[in-house]
Amino acid sequence: MAMVYLKEHNENIYNAERIINEPQYQHSLPNQQSQKSSKKGYQKVLPPDVYVSKFRAMVESEAKARKAGHRTMGYANTPLSPPDKFLKKNQGIRWKSSTDHKCIKKNIPPVPRHDEVPAKPPAPTKSKDSEQKSKETIKSIPKRPPPRYVDTRHGTVHDLYSSGLMPHYVFRPAYGKIPDYMSPGKIQQRYKEGFKESNQKRNGGNSFGQQNQGENGARYISQEERCSLLTGLKQNWQKLQQRYQGLSVLTDTEPKKQVKMNLERELKQLEQDIMLLENNPHIYVCDNANQ
Repeated sequence: MAMVYLKEHNENIYNAERIINEPQYQHSLPNQQSQKSSKKGYQKVLPPDVYVSKFRAMVESEAKARKAGHRTMGYANTPLSPPDKFLKKNQGIRWKSSTDHKCIKKNIPPVPRHDEVPAKPPAPTKSKDSEQKSKETIKSIPKRPPPRYVDTRHGTVHDLYSSGLMPHYVFRPAYGKIPDYMSPGKIQQRYKEGFKESNQKRNGGNSFGQQNQGENGARYISQEERCSLLTGLKQNWQKLQQRYQGLSVLTDTEPKKQVKMNLERELKQLEQDIMLLENNPHIYVCDNANQ
């Protein structure tokens, strides 16, 4: 094992174990030769020279040139004036505001001489609109302030019209009278229009009079056909009622709810058709396909 010989504590010992006879160390020690120590086969190893850049002087000079000793903190030793040059009146530093504004000169005519009579300026002419407005302004009545009331001794002012203390609706001409849309004639007219529209929807868009006056006309349903229709509707209602009663009481899923709603809708429609046939003994049927 090679031993390291240290002369000082600031030496570079990274490659200290390398033998000095290697060719890469021969150029650094031209006048020195490896000497064998008194011990068995050990040689003395010296470290290589420290690398020094050729730009070292230039970097140091540039770093010193950028420094300013008293730029922010002032001089190290403040230069003092002699005692005979003390500060006298109006000799201190005076700060003046910067005057960047420049007054723009106008082209004003020169001042007349003392023997010259200045010309009279032309009299201002008033237009007809301005005269009319001035007359209306003179004759107009000043606007009166809105009525107000004060509710505290400190003078809290509120509007009187919006306060509810003055009656407004009582003095209206239509107060206490039946409105037009509530008159008996209007109500009867709306009832007739609604009845007419319902008949048109029920008869496929045509009224009863139009059906009788049509070319094909309406077919009268006999009592036998009416009874057969009633019995068929009632049988359908009984079948749907049995299906409805057979449903589960607990409708906890969406399909069960849909089935129940559809059955209720069909039962309601059958009940309306049965009531229509039972309450109307004379029924006319119009075939929409032929028209």
